[in-house]
Amino acid sequence: MKKKILIFSDWYLPGYKAGGPIQSVANFMQVFRDTFDCSIITSDTDFSENTPYSGIISDKWTQAPDGTRTFYFSRKKQKRKNLKTLILSLDADFAYFNSMFSLFFTIFPILILLKYKPHIRIILAPRGMLHEGALKLKAPKKKVFLNLFKLMGWHKKILWQATDEQEMKDITRHFGNVSIKLVPNLPSALNTALNFPEKKQGEVNFVFLSRVSEKKNLHFFIECLKDIKGKVILDVWGNKEDKEYLIRCEKLAATLSSDIVVRFKGAYPNHELGEILKPYHFSVLPTLGENFGHSIFESFNNGKPVIISDKTPWLNLDLLGVGWDIPLNKPEQWQTIIQECVEMSQTDFDEKVRKTREFTESYRKNAGTKEKYLTLFQE
Repeated sequence: MKKKILIFSDWYLPGYKAGGPIQSVANFMQVFRDTFDCSIITSDTDFSENTPYSGIISDKWTQAPDGTRTFYFSRKKQKRKNLKTLILSLDADFAYFNSMFSLFFTIFPILILLKYKPHIRIILAPRGMLHEGALKLKAPKKKVFLNLFKLMGWHKKILWQATDEQEMKDITRHFGNVSIKLVPNLPSALNTALNFPEKKQGEVNFVFLSRVSEKKNLHFFIECLKDIKGKVILDVWGNKEDKEYLIRCEKLAATLSSDIVVRFKGAYPNHELGEILKPYHFSVLPTLGENFGHSIFESFNNGKPVIISDKTPWLNLDLLGVGWDIPLNKPEQWQTIIQECVEMSQTDFDEKVRKTREFTESYRKNAGTKEKYLTLFQE
């Protein structure tokens, strides 16, 4: 008999503006929908939106053509009593949480499950939210959540999923000696079509694939473009989450020379990513911290070498020939690499593209991620 898993997530398909959290659940369902009996409890609106998704039915269980069973909570129904009624009507072997700081989709459900359904094993994946860089943003609110976890003793009653070594350290730093399993994020399906865009020396096209928010640190990369010689395009594809931060980035972009163009494109559905990425040479993400970085892996997956910070699990990229991971306290090193990308020849660029494909295939072969997930749900 299939094990039953209740999956809680603030956002899910057809949403896409929340980025990585949606992709984490979508990738899980893609791999395990036939292995486990999964039910997803989520909201009926995308990140930062007020209008429900078109084509879905709110506040009742629905089943997609691929068999995915989903309950989309409307805003007006997102009340603790409604959540309790729903949870008490269900039974499962596991409850799987994909957020650390969600009141309705993490805190309330855990409270209800521990009181009324203590036999259901709770697994919580912080998804990078305990990283030092992430905790600096909205720090007072997050401190309240962390204190609540410890005060209620929840941290000792659940199984934690860490997706890399750094996240294991983050969990231990905040909660001490608790039950943790290291299980990496599931990668998306391999993009079989490898693209080699024309690369002229003295010209480069960069792409930024992430939310426009302080954590993703876009302004840092724009500042690094100031003294670059040559023709540069930087296209920003991602939800314009923080309007004040967006304005800050736009003002910085306006100070650059006429040879350097920054364009803000907005959010994109993940299924369009392969087509979107075709004209670009390098993907950039000067993030303050990622536990996986779906946009980084998607860049590799589509043959795009990356320029990223050293605050992600993707390290020693220069040695592998697939990009660079650079400390944020060394902006001059960022500028050196950016200028190197501008001057790069077609031959050297094509070699990096080929190496990204080799790297992606090697990662899939050696990560053993599916097996680790199967072990996670055998507790």
